[in-house]
Amino acid sequence: MTRVVTRRRKAQERKGWILITIAAIGFLAIGAAAITLSLRERRTDVVTGCPVDHYDAVTAVLVDMTDALDPVQAAALRNTLLKIRDATPKYGRLEIYTLAPVDVSTLKPIFAACSPGSAKDVDSSLYGNPELAERIWRKQFGDKAEEIIAKIQNTQPEERSPILEGVKSVSVTAFGNPLAQDARVKKFILISDLIQNGPELSMYQGIPDLARFRQSQFYADTRPGLRGADVELVIISRETKRNIQNAPWRDFWIGYFDSVNSTVERWVKIEEF
Repeated sequence: MTRVVTRRRKAQERKGWILITIAAIGFLAIGAAAITLSLRERRTDVVTGCPVDHYDAVTAVLVDMTDALDPVQAAALRNTLLKIRDATPKYGRLEIYTLAPVDVSTLKPIFAACSPGSAKDVDSSLYGNPELAERIWRKQFGDKAEEIIAKIQNTQPEERSPILEGVKSVSVTAFGNPLAQDARVKKFILISDLIQNGPELSMYQGIPDLARFRQSQFYADTRPGLRGADVELVIISRETKRNIQNAPWRDFWIGYFDSVNSTVERWVKIEEF
């Protein structure tokens, strides 16, 4: 009887040691994973949430509100900007500008921040907390962007639409930033009716011949440095401007961006973004 009890005790001890060993290995694995994750975290700016070494991606959005939108276009604009916000990758920087004259100063972003990563960026529920990541994303990035998007609706119309000047201004601020130089993804999104209207060039007087326009001083003065950024043109159609928003107008803009060493990757109506 004593031998049976002794064998049982030894078996229980072995089982206990096995469980302790398994638990220890589990804790070590979790600890190693936590250390790995912490080493992968980037040092970021406390205000913008952007990495201090370089941006992984840069998306610059220029919104042309120099003419009023109808209710459907206003709703489409909000949806478009929210989709752009949600597509911003972890450590990617999003900058939003509204078009205005640049006679006195360059355009300043009304929103500029980097995504801290949302639930979809958490590697696994074992080593991360998707719900916590989503709350942080919402507080530090998502909600702030949504507030700015709501304010854009109240932008006052302007007499002029200096689109070419605005594109150059954004290219200098967004893509000329040293932290943007090594970004693996650069994207410029222009939301506009693309009807240039200024003292140097007004499309209300006709669509210019691109070849002749490229020989002008105004072209040289407004030539942007988009630095290889992909271009997306989101079109606000004007029912009363169909005589301007035609095939030559479209060809002008696609050719223009090609002439400044950028490619129009997408041409889409704002309602279809």
